[in-house]
Amino acid sequence: MFIREGRRHTGALTPLLHSRDEIVRALDRLISDGYRRDDLLLVEFCDTSDADGIYRKYSAFRVGDAILPRHLIFSHHWSVKKPDMLAPLLAQEQDRYLKENPHRSWLMDVFRLAGIEYGTNRLQHVAQ
Repeated sequence: MFIREGRRHTGALTPLLHSRDEIVRALDRLISDGYRRDDLLLVEFCDTSDADGIYRKYSAFRVGDAILPRHLIFSHHWSVKKPDMLAPLLAQEQDRYLKENPHRSWLMDVFRLAGIEYGTNRLQHVAQ
């Protein structure tokens, strides 16, 4: 698990936490640092890295009836914020994602269920 703010997009406030004691200590520290308990979320971590330890972060926008893929970035770190890996095969994979928009139908369903007609969706991993 990790802890993040519930109302702000600031990312993980903790490293991965592996036990109840680590979670309690992290919550106590964050609260003593001024974070409000009711604005902290415990998020389950699901390792979606591939066999080479590479994580993928997919991003797409919905504008009306269109899903527009934005980027696919790669990292060896579980919290993918910026691209930190560049390689020809990864660039080709991103190009395919941008051209083929393989998650369009599924993302449109997600946006419809959420009642969002314009916005972004960022996914760490999408099951094929």
